[in-house]
Amino acid sequence: ETPVIYDTNQTFQIGKAVQIGEGADATIIATGVTVAEAIKAKEQLAKDISQCSSLIHHDIYLSWGSDEFSSKQQLALASSYLVKLLQLLLQKSPNVYPNLVYKGKHNEESWEKELDILLPWLFRETS
Repeated sequence: ETPVIYDTNQTFQIGKAVQIGEGADATIIATGVTVAEAIKAKEQLAKDISQCSSLIHHDIYLSWGSDEFSSKQQLALASSYLVKLLQLLLQKSPNVYPNLVYKGKHNEESWEKELDILLPWLFRETS
């Protein structure tokens, strides 16, 4: 069952976002039924980051595809946000791997192509 997030009087405008929470370190964007999960992820992420001074033992693979966006402007904007997120993550953890996939989409076909990059990186020997 999907929880109710919005008041019954909430209005929505096409092309406009509704901000649910406050924060300065990361942005989580969701739509539809994923909003409830995004709220849980935000709360858990805030808790995890605030409880540790370093994320050294975490490996973070951040991937996005150039064809996930409807325009080059949207791709550039999303990429700039992801670069800011990467900068914040790199302050906590040296084990961050950013990967912009040319012609990549958010689907199984793109992920299959990424496995050749992701798996060796995840199972690399670290010192």
